[in-house]
Amino acid sequence: MGLIFFTYFFALLLLANSLYLSFYQSNYVNVLLNKISIPATLVAFFLALSVHLAFYEQFGIQRLASTATLLCMILASYHIADMAFVISEVGIYPILKKVNAVIHLAGIVIVLFFVGRFQWNPLQGFFFTPKEILPGISGLRVFSSIYSLIVPCVAIVILFLRIFFVKSNIHRQQLLLHGFSIGVCLLIWIAETYYFMIFSWAFAFLPFGYVAMLLFDNIIFSLTRVFDIKQMLFGIIRFLFFTVVFSALAGFVTALVMNFTNSPAGWVALITVTGVILLFIRSSISNKLQYVLGSTADYAKKLDSDLQSLDFAKGHDAILEAFPRMMKQHLTCKGLNILVSDENMNLQTVYSDFDHHNTMSANLPCFEYLLNQNNVVITKTELIANYLYENIRAELLDIFETTQTEILISMREGQKLIGCILLAPKTHSAEYSLYDINMLSDLYSYFFLIIYYLRNITKQDITATIDREVEMSDQIIGSIQNYKDALESHHFSMDSVAYSAHQLGGDFIDYITLNERRAMFLIGDVSGKGLSASMSMIILKSVIHTYLQKSPDFKELVIKVNRFIKDNLPRGTFFAGLFGIIDFPTNTIYYLNCGIPLMSMYINSYKNAIEIQGEGRVLGFVKNIAPFLKVRKITLHKGDAIVFTTDGLLEATNLKGDRFGSDRVGHILQENHSAKSSQIARIIYNNLLDFILRKIDDDVTILVLKYNE
Repeated sequence: MGLIFFTYFFALLLLANSLYLSFYQSNYVNVLLNKISIPATLVAFFLALSVHLAFYEQFGIQRLASTATLLCMILASYHIADMAFVISEVGIYPILKKVNAVIHLAGIVIVLFFVGRFQWNPLQGFFFTPKEILPGISGLRVFSSIYSLIVPCVAIVILFLRIFFVKSNIHRQQLLLHGFSIGVCLLIWIAETYYFMIFSWAFAFLPFGYVAMLLFDNIIFSLTRVFDIKQMLFGIIRFLFFTVVFSALAGFVTALVMNFTNSPAGWVALITVTGVILLFIRSSISNKLQYVLGSTADYAKKLDSDLQSLDFAKGHDAILEAFPRMMKQHLTCKGLNILVSDENMNLQTVYSDFDHHNTMSANLPCFEYLLNQNNVVITKTELIANYLYENIRAELLDIFETTQTEILISMREGQKLIGCILLAPKTHSAEYSLYDINMLSDLYSYFFLIIYYLRNITKQDITATIDREVEMSDQIIGSIQNYKDALESHHFSMDSVAYSAHQLGGDFIDYITLNERRAMFLIGDVSGKGLSASMSMIILKSVIHTYLQKSPDFKELVIKVNRFIKDNLPRGTFFAGLFGIIDFPTNTIYYLNCGIPLMSMYINSYKNAIEIQGEGRVLGFVKNIAPFLKVRKITLHKGDAIVFTTDGLLEATNLKGDRFGSDRVGHILQENHSAKSSQIARIIYNNLLDFILRKIDDDVTILVLKYNE
C-alpha cells in the first residue's frame, strides 16, 4: 500500500505543477513546460492506477492503464525533444520537428504491437511479458532505449552545442541548465531501469524523473540574472581558505591553550591574544590576495564618494571627462553612452565611448512602460529572461544592440524621461551582479544630477541659469502669480521673499493644487551649499510631485519623501521644512513640521503674535520617520496671518554677534498684521538687512500666508 501512495503522490505533484504552469501561460517557456507537464501527470496517474489495479488483480482494466502510461510517455518524450529544439533556436527546426514526430509515431506502434503486458504476481513482482520486435530484442528494450535514453541524450547534445552559437548570456545559461535538468531526469531513469531488474517495485518511481526535471526547470526559467561562475568559484575558495582554514587553526590553537594551562583566566587571555593575531594574519593575507581571489571590496562607497566630489562649476567638459572615468573604473565596464533629451523630447548622445551618436524619441513605448513601472535600472539579461517585458523586448533590445550596451539607467522628471545612461558589458566578459544593480539603483540621485545638469545647466549662460534655475524663479519653485488667483478666490493670500546667499542654494517654496477644496504648500531647506544643494532641491521637488500622484495620504507622502532622501540623495543630505494642506471650506491648515525653525502666527481676535510649532523631525536622518510625525491643524479667521521662515533668517547675526531671532519676527508681524502678505514678507526681509548691515551669508526664505475674509 505504501507503493500505491507514492505513485499517487507523484501524480498529485505533477498535477499541481501543471495547474501552476497553466495559470502562468503568459510566458512562452511555461507553455512549453506545460506541454511536458500534462502528459507527465498522465504518466504518473495511469502508472498509479495500473499498480493499484494490479494489486487487486483487475488485469483487464490494468492492461489499458499500463498501455496508456507508455503512450503518455511517448507524448512527454516528444515535447521534451521539441522544447529543446525551440529554445535552442536551431535554424532547421521545421525539419527536426518532422523527424521528431515520425520517431514518436513509431513509438506508438511499438507500444501497441511489440510491448508485452504489464503484470504483477507475488513471486515475480511487477514485470512485462516478453515480446520480441527482433530476434533476441524485446519491444520494451527498444522502447526504453529510444524514448528514455536516446531522445533525452539528443536533446542534451543539441542544447549544449547551441551554447556556442547564442549571443545572450542568460540564454546560454538557460540552455546549459535546462540540459542539466534533462540530464538529472535521464540519470533517474537509468537508475530506475537498473533497479527494476533487481527490485521490480522500482518501476513505480518512473515519474520521479519528470518531477525532478520540471522542478529544476521552474527555477531555471524564473532566473533573470546570470551566474558569474568565476565569482562563484572565487567565493567558494575564499570561504574555504579564509573561513574554514582559519576556523580550524583557531580551534587547534584553543585546544593547545587549554592543554597548556588549567587556569580559566589564562585560557581567556591566551585565546584572546591568539585570536587577535590570527585575525590580523587573515586580514593581511586577504588584502594581499584580493586581486588573485577576486576583489570583494564595497566599491559603492568609493564610487559614492567620488560622485559626491564632482565639481559642476568646472563645466560641461570636466563632468563628461570625470563621470565616465569613475563609472568605468569602479564597475570595470568597457564604456558607456549618455543620452539627454532636448526640447522636442528627442534623446541626443552627449557622450559615447563607441563613437555612437544616436537620436531616438524619449516618448517610445518602451520608455513609457519603464516609467510607469518605476523601473530605474534594467539589464539586457533581465529583459530577455523576464516575460513581463515581452511587449517592449524587441524595442529595447534594438537600443541595446545599437549602442553596444547591457544596462539602461533611465532618469525621469515626473512622468517625463529627461535622459539615460547606457553601460557596456564588463571587461573580461564578467556579468553584472545583483550587487552592481542594487548599487546603480542606490546612486540614482547622482545620475539624475548629472543628466539634469547636462540637459539644463550647460546649455545656457551661467548668469541666466542662476536666475532661471535657482533664485526661486517660475520654473523651479513656481511663481506666486500662478496660484494667487486660486487663493484669493478662497479669501487667502500668500507671498514670499527668497534670497540665495551663494547664488546657488537649497531653499525652496512650492504650491500644488490638489482639488477644488484643497491645496498643498511647502517651504524648506535642503542641506548643503552651491549647485549640489540646488540640484538636490530640484530632485526633491520633482519627487514630491511624482509621489503626490500615487499617495493621497498626507502623512504617507512625507514618509516616502523621507525614505527617498535617506536612500537616494547623497549621504549627509537632509531636508528641514514644512508640509501644509489648506482646506478651503473650513479655513483650516493641516501641517507636518519637519524641522522648520519658526511658525509665527498673528491671531486677530487676540491682537497678538505667538509661535506655533508641530512635532516632527528633519527628513533624512532616520530610515523610518513615521513614529516622529504628528499632523497638527490651525483654523484661521479673518485677519489671521502666519509667517514661515527657514533658519537663514533666524540665525543671521549683526556686527555685535546678536541673532535676528524669532521674537523680532513676531514683533514685526504684530506691528504690520494689517498689511498684505507680500508687504509683510518684504518688511521682514528689509528689517533683516537693516539689522545685519552687511551681506547675508546664508539662504533666507520667508513665506507669509494670510486669511482675509
